[in-house]
Amino acid sequence: MNIPELIGSAWNSLTAKRVYGEPYEADGVVVIPAATVWGGGGGGDGLDGQRAQGAGFGVIAHATGAYEIKGGRVRWVPAIDLNRLVTATAAVAVTYLLTRSRRTRVESRTTSSGV
Repeated sequence: MNIPELIGSAWNSLTAKRVYGEPYEADGVVVIPAATVWGGGGGGDGLDGQRAQGAGFGVIAHATGAYEIKGGRVRWVPAIDLNRLVTATAAVAVTYLLTRSRRTRVESRTTSSGV
């Protein structure tokens, strides 16, 4: 496969069908799952007249929630990413503790120097 074919294939893979799943119905409720999708790629060819080509492409997707259609009304139901929530909470806690520790050291130096 040459680079233009690879780029065309990659471009075709980033469609709305990658973001929205097939709707399904259960107990009179239609659910349409949704995701956030990121993609990127690159390629190149050989130097000095060498015959070489290379390319790569990657996609990352995270479930973000679903549209719920019930009784003619549509509502968004967000997906909760527990790993992301725990990571963010830990990052905030560590930042707080490091900042507090540094502030305490600076205040103790200021107080002990008589300033």
